[in-house]
Amino acid sequence: MLFTKVLLALPFIGAAFAAPTFGFKSSSSSSVSIGGKHSVDILAVVTDLKASVSTSCGGISLTSTQVEVEAALCAVISAFDTCQSSFDVGAGAGIGLGIGGGIGSDLKALLKGKLQIGANVKAEVAAVLAETIQLVDGLICNISEEIKVIPSVDGYLCQLSPLIKKLLCSVEKVCTGVIGLCGKALVKLGCVLTPLLSGVNGLLGGLLGNILG
Repeated sequence: MLFTKVLLALPFIGAAFAAPTFGFKSSSSSSVSIGGKHSVDILAVVTDLKASVSTSCGGISLTSTQVEVEAALCAVISAFDTCQSSFDVGAGAGIGLGIGGGIGSDLKALLKGKLQIGANVKAEVAAVLAETIQLVDGLICNISEEIKVIPSVDGYLCQLSPLIKKLLCSVEKVCTGVIGLCGKALVKLGCVLTPLLSGVNGLLGGLLGNILG
């Protein structure tokens, strides 16, 4: 896959926990209406996620115990669940078609919100998400192989890729183009994702193949 080839061609520029922060100045609002029920500041939500993930996994090293690793993984999973809940539209938000086949007011609100998000905001959201993914990747790399094979730890590790993919797709629904921008940001970071995040790599790589090819 072209995305993987591009990543492998770049040097890994440092541990995930020292990931640089992209500097952007937002020229438009990062808030969007989710299903017409509540407003979400996308940039604030993903920034909080990054901070939580950084705090949760910052102390993990190859010498960390099973208890320490499981605590960190649980905290990271919880942080993603909390972030995801801000974007869940489901029953509580009620996106759908109005009676008679017309576009419902909830869907109109969502589409209006998407149009209000500027390019600078999208780039900043994508950069924060990329840095968060790199933090998770760094956490995985800092867990010893002996700990990784413990069934309970392996169970937590297997949840990470689906959680990241779900969040990326949720953000994409209200901030179109962010997945492609996130992939580009990861390339700039020189982050070669661990095989445990192959699902994320596939999601981003499929889009990058079209962009870079």
